Amino acid sequence: MSKGRYVNKKKFYMPIWLILIIVVILAAAVIFFFGRNTEGNPSETEGEIISQTDSVIETDAQSETAEQTDAAPSDENTETSASTEPEVTQQPTETQPPQVIVPQPTVVIVQQADAEYEKWLAAAMVVCVSMEYPDFEIEAIYAASATKLEDKFTSEGAYIVFTSGGSRFAIHAKALEAERTTPGTRDISTEVIGFATYDQVDPDSVDFSSMEKIAVEDLSELIAQSLLISIYAR
Repeated sequence: MSKGRYVNKKKFYMPIWLILIIVVILAAAVIFFFGRNTEGNPSETEGEIISQTDSVIETDAQSETAEQTDAAPSDENTETSASTEPEVTQQPTETQPPQVIVPQPTVVIVQQADAEYEKWLAAAMVVCVSMEYPDFEIEAIYAASATKLEDKFTSEGAYIVFTSGGSRFAIHAKALEAERTTPGTRDISTEVIGFATYDQVDPDSVDFSSMEKIAVEDLSELIAQSLLISIYAR
């Protein structure tokens, strides 16, 4: 009987090593099963990490967009302020002296007056008398003839009667070809009439009634145009 029970007990107990093998197989199966589930459905932790990463990226993108938006008006303001600044003109380091414009003299060509030779001669005589007799007073001027300037050698000349120092004088002049060299003679000359006599005569010895009287006022233009007036005394 005892043998029979022993035999029966031996049938109900499994070896330990067999139990260990079964446990290992079961453990491997569980690990394999849960491993496949993990690959197909990511865990909540991984989802949270991914969501946090996306949030960080979105936050960074929004920050960059905001920075760009803030920076754009700043650039415009910078350009606007730069454009509104007044231009600074560089002042010259050296002061340039003012230019002095020297006016050029105006050359006025005066046409020679058209007058008879006797009037040109009388104008020269008035100037010569004023040089010799500063206190003179003209009494009268006479033309002995009326001749054109180019026909002066046919002229009878002119007379001037004046007072100076309480005395009464008279001078007669007529055309000469050249200056005289005889001692005691006096001649005059101008650029217009050339040479002429300048002889003192007695005013009471000359008949002036047939001569043309010349007013001093009529000689003012001829006096102004008479140049290089000279007296030659021997």
